Amino acid sequence: MAPSLPLVTGLFTAARAHLDESSMLQMPVKNQDVVADDDECRCPGYFEAECTAEAAQGCVWSSQGSSNGPWCQCLGDAVPVPITPVTLPPVTLPPVVTAAPEPVDDESFCAAQCQAAGNCCNDPSVGSNQQISCAQACMMRASGQRMDAMLSANEGICSRTGSSGCSLEVQGQSYSFCSSCQDLQDHCPHGVQSSDECDFGASLLPPSAVADPEPTYPIPVGWSLHSENWNCGGTASSDQDHQDSTVTTNQACADVCSAEGHAIAAFWHNNRNICRCYDTCDEGGPTVLPEYPNHVMQREFHLASTDMKCPHQNDDRLFREEELSIAACHLQCQNTEHCAHFSYGEYNGGFVCMGCTTLSNQQVHVGFNTYDMERSTPPVQMIENWDFEGMTSEGIDTTLGVNKWIHFLNTGNSGLTNTAILDWQQMGSGAGASGLFSPGGNEIAEGSHVLFLNSGDDNNYVYQNLLQPFTQTLNIEAAVGGGNGGNDGGYRMGLYAEDGSLVQEVAAGVNGAPDTSGSQYIVTHMSVSAADHPDAVGQILQLRLMKNKGAQGHYHYIRFT
Repeated sequence: MAPSLPLVTGLFTAARAHLDESSMLQMPVKNQDVVADDDECRCPGYFEAECTAEAAQGCVWSSQGSSNGPWCQCLGDAVPVPITPVTLPPVTLPPVVTAAPEPVDDESFCAAQCQAAGNCCNDPSVGSNQQISCAQACMMRASGQRMDAMLSANEGICSRTGSSGCSLEVQGQSYSFCSSCQDLQDHCPHGVQSSDECDFGASLLPPSAVADPEPTYPIPVGWSLHSENWNCGGTASSDQDHQDSTVTTNQACADVCSAEGHAIAAFWHNNRNICRCYDTCDEGGPTVLPEYPNHVMQREFHLASTDMKCPHQNDDRLFREEELSIAACHLQCQNTEHCAHFSYGEYNGGFVCMGCTTLSNQQVHVGFNTYDMERSTPPVQMIENWDFEGMTSEGIDTTLGVNKWIHFLNTGNSGLTNTAILDWQQMGSGAGASGLFSPGGNEIAEGSHVLFLNSGDDNNYVYQNLLQPFTQTLNIEAAVGGGNGGNDGGYRMGLYAEDGSLVQEVAAGVNGAPDTSGSQYIVTHMSVSAADHPDAVGQILQLRLMKNKGAQGHYHYIRFT
């Protein structure tokens, strides 16, 4: 009879208990408080099959040591198991596609930028207070308006007040300034508060706008560049003889300093708009860059002669002053009627300035120089249009643009119609024989025109009859040459009697007369004495202007002194 299930279970349990006890008796006795190091071998200790399976780690089934039976011990050297690398195929990721930003139109750009700056009236179709809003100014920039033509500091279109009018057309677009804005706030209850909003809008660059080209600062005619990025008073110094913060160009700064009698004009550009005037710039230091770039300009004085002065005890001399700078001497002559020249030099430890009507009687004085003025009224009126400024178009007084000319017989390249040169006449039929020209690259002694002669001889000349009979000595002064690049046609100027005979003349390089050369004008003189020409006394003489060289000749003015 088969044993019952409880009996079988009890026998199996007893046998299992005997096996576990026997195995435990074979295990080594271990100290329980020993802490295993992380580097110790980890070999299974109870079953031989499991131990030998880990031989690669150095596990050995052995009774070595103080054990009362074999167990799994770390007695061998670990054998590294080679690992075969697995090469995976490259993974190709799809390209990252960034969505293009939505295009921003000019109006949205302007409104957002102006609103972010705290401005009101950010709808460019609506303006208020008769001033240009930030958004409107920004849209003007988008239409092509230059920033420098807008800024109020430059007297641009931003320079408006509350009475400047309700509308303005800029680049073909009309803008209104007398509406009510819908986005008023406590800090802008009137909408557009001042020209500051317009200035800010003009400084923005909406998508359709083009950045203003880098500004240029040309050196004015009559001035030369002394230095760049230099402070005549010293680095970071504000020392000066005169200062003006309202000008915006080299020309304006030079005009200010000239009017104040200073020979040095320093203009800080880069929107600094600082103009400082000095008598000299012999010392100083560099400006602070890049914040403060500048041009330092020096007044050019047209040297007439060296070691000469206005004559002493002579009616030609108009004044004598001491302790003036050369620029102040120039200004003194400029402000004195009929002063055409000045002399300047050191005398008895100081500087002396003298002015005179003519240099025909100048005297030798070592250490003094004489200079020609740019403009002066003749003390004796013997001819009209003495400086060749008089001309008309359609009977109205006008003047020529730079590098424009007219002929006596046609309008040249002037773009004008029905032109006429006042008081002078041309002898000869050549259509292009002579006329007026406004040079852009040459210094002009008087005004903006020179008389030019392409032909000039006994049959081709420009002439005018004198206004009064010849009764006493005539002193004539003429600025000649240097009126069109380097053209040098010389000069030949003469007075002729009523029968056409020559009374007296002066010509370039002839009989000791000064000769013309290159692009700079010179001053020549002719003195005609009534005692030397008794047959011509009482007659109305004729002044004829010619040339004595092959190139184009030029006259800047004819003064009777």
